Parts: sequence; structure tokens; C-alpha cells
Amino acid sequence: MLRKIFLGIFGAAMLFAILYMVGPKEEKQELIINYPQIPTRLAEIEQYVAQREDTVKGLKPGNEAYIIWADSTNKRKTPIPSSTFMVLEQVPWREIRFTAF
Repeated sequence: MLRKIFLGIFGAAMLFAILYMVGPKEEKQELIINYPQIPTRLAEIEQYVAQREDTVKGLKPGNEAYIIWADSTNKRKTPIPSSTFMVLEQVPWREIRFTAF
């Protein structure tokens, strides 16, 4: 008796599993993310950050974004040492495409 109940439950579970596998499939969607243009000149970056922060509503004082420069009188990009064996390559990351599964 117990064996028949177990086989019935197992058979129903297998049937539901097969129906689930054979059931309708959702189409893959292609998601497109467009990133904003960010200035490449160091003098324009602080203005860009300040301008973006002005558009945020309800921002508490002291929570705004800012850049901390290593040398505030000489704002420049940190040079990469020549002993670095990495190959740095500029890639345009303006648009990245993801595929949802």
C-alpha cells in the first residue's frame, strides 16, 4: 500500500517535471545600457561632478560627491610607472550590451 502511494507521488512529480521542461520558453531580451559622456580633461571633471550633484534633490550637506586630489595645487593624473608590464588599451565603453537569460 505504501509502495503504491510512493510510486503515485513519484510518477506525478516526474510528470510535472517533464511538463515544466517542455513548457513555454521566454524569449531572450537584449538589454542596452548607455553610459553618459564623461569629460576626459581633468579641469572639466570637477565641474562635471558638481553639475551632476546639483541635479540631485534632497542631498544632505556633506554627502555630495567630490574629488580628493593628491596634490591640490597641481591637479594631474598619476603617472603609470614604466616598470608596469601591463598593456593599457583604450576601449570605447559608451554602450554595453547584456543578454538576459
